[in-house]
Amino acid sequence: MPKLSVVIPTLNRARVLAQTIDRIGSQTISRDLYEVIVVDNASTDDTQSLLSAKSRLYPNLKFFYQSK
Repeated sequence: MPKLSVVIPTLNRARVLAQTIDRIGSQTISRDLYEVIVVDNASTDDTQSLLSAKSRLYPNLKFFYQSK
């Protein structure tokens, strides 16, 4: 069970979100100790495809889509 949750709300910020996820993933702490939760607030850019791809790289990444 993770000891820390990083929660990221986002809306149409795929490029910045990609960098943020990669930087969190490059931390020296074990990925077993934290989870990253992204809540997409109905983005219309490529946020959903980005999150699908990143979740394959980072198993501790979870994402949710929130419709308006």
